[in-house]
Amino acid sequence: MLADDDPGACLLRLARTRWNLAVDLRELGRCRADVEGEGERLRERIRAEGRAPGG
Repeated sequence: MLADDDPGACLLRLARTRWNLAVDLRELGRCRADVEGEGERLRERIRAEGRAPGG
């Protein structure tokens, strides 16, 4: 019997894959929040300096 045929090993690999995906998605969410936060800070700075976007 090969290790790939072992249902327990298959379930363990699936669980690890799902965990890694969850961690990656959480990190992606943090990165997105950081980018959005930086964008908002930049917009506030532009407004404070009286510069209109695109001009």
